[in-house]
Amino acid sequence: MIELVIVVMIIGVIGAIAIPRLSRGSEGASVNAFVNEINTFAKLIDQYRLESGERFIDSSTGVSPSELKDYLHQGSWEGETPLGGEWDIESNDSGVTLAVGVHYQRTSADQSALQQVDSILDDGDLKTGAFRLIAAGRYYLVLEN
Repeated sequence: MIELVIVVMIIGVIGAIAIPRLSRGSEGASVNAFVNEINTFAKLIDQYRLESGERFIDSSTGVSPSELKDYLHQGSWEGETPLGGEWDIESNDSGVTLAVGVHYQRTSADQSALQQVDSILDDGDLKTGAFRLIAAGRYYLVLEN
């Protein structure tokens, strides 16, 4: 009986150590997935602009831009981003000429995760640089000022 109690205690200690590490790992995975997706969308936008010579029209939040219908895999734009919120493109709005990012309308932003994104993509300051807060609840990678 004592041996069983000792085994249960050891498993409890291992769990107490492992669970916080696993949750940090999943947050890191979400940040990396977000960075990969926003970079992919930025490259697709650049590819479209180079091939067509046309400008982007501002799209509704969460709605796949019609300009990218031939470039995106079905469903890759719809739904939440890996960090919550919805994908969006800003064109000639919110002080930018063209930007792609995440718009938090119904959920709140995870500031620490977005700070990590900014550290990977940019200068680590969500108020300045290419990846930044451009309006309330809108964090975007600015492609053209």
